[in-house]
Amino acid sequence: MKDVANIYYNCINLNGIETLKSPSLKYSLYSLHLFEAFKIRNERLKTEIEKLKERLKNYKGNKFDINKEMIRLDEISSKLETFGKESKESFDFYCKYLGKTAKKYDTIIDEKVKNIYINSSEEVIFSRIKYYINYEKYFLICNDIIKQLLSFL
Repeated sequence: MKDVANIYYNCINLNGIETLKSPSLKYSLYSLHLFEAFKIRNERLKTEIEKLKERLKNYKGNKFDINKEMIRLDEISSKLETFGKESKESFDFYCKYLGKTAKKYDTIIDEKVKNIYINSSEEVIFSRIKYYINYEKYFLICNDIIKQLLSFL
């Protein structure tokens, strides 16, 4: 889980981002990079499952029920597809939220508004990280299933 946490941590520790003058651009970049990291991890796992399903089709042993495992992999693939759609919808929602909030911040230049914008944007980013890490727990379970099946192939 530490490796996963580091992936998301690196998404918010981008070189040169501290030089951006616009906080709205900074938080949008954080959000984008978090989403892209999640999307890549989700797609990679879906690809591994598809490869595993192909190998299962050619499996001639009797250490496990191929049909049962194919059904289980199909269920995992379906969940991953759902996760991808949910994360995209959520990403789009928060992009709009950050954009609308940034517009208000940019038009009303006031220290209180700035603090509210920065605090709310930071909360959005922290919530996004928690959101993705919750899905990563499921990804770990999927990786274990894949490793277990590969050990028989």
